[in-house]
Amino acid sequence: MPGTYSHIDQETGLKEIELQDDEPAAVLAMLRFLYGLPYEADEAHWHDGKTMLPHAQVYTVAEKYELENLKVQVHKNMVKLIQFSGDKPDLIETIREIIYQTPDTDTMARKLLIDHCVQFLSVLSKHEGFVALLEECGALGAAVITSQQAARRAK
Repeated sequence: MPGTYSHIDQETGLKEIELQDDEPAAVLAMLRFLYGLPYEADEAHWHDGKTMLPHAQVYTVAEKYELENLKVQVHKNMVKLIQFSGDKPDLIETIREIIYQTPDTDTMARKLLIDHCVQFLSVLSKHEGFVALLEECGALGAAVITSQQAARRAK
């Protein structure tokens, strides 16, 4: 993976790991977690309590570095946030982040957001950004339709 390798700088002799492709706040949350500090949804230095995108970014970093326990903690916080969502200004970007950065087999964040899309499809379909995301990402549209059909069969 580009940007994740350790190397020794020839001029300074310092060992570095460059994480160029990852959101700095998400990496900080990951490092805090790795050092035994809890992952909390209300950390004011990177989360305003109204948005979900920072959580999605931490989730995708946890996915990338195979940190299942961190993914579970992030998912718990995303569940809380989406239940009390009201209007999440970054919901579309959150969905985009999870859909493009997690495997189709993800059963936590991806499923949570797809289920949310199914539940609020009539509202979301009036949002230009959501319709554009469905057009852009056929996998999301297919997942929403499949999930919607499964929900109907379960009734």
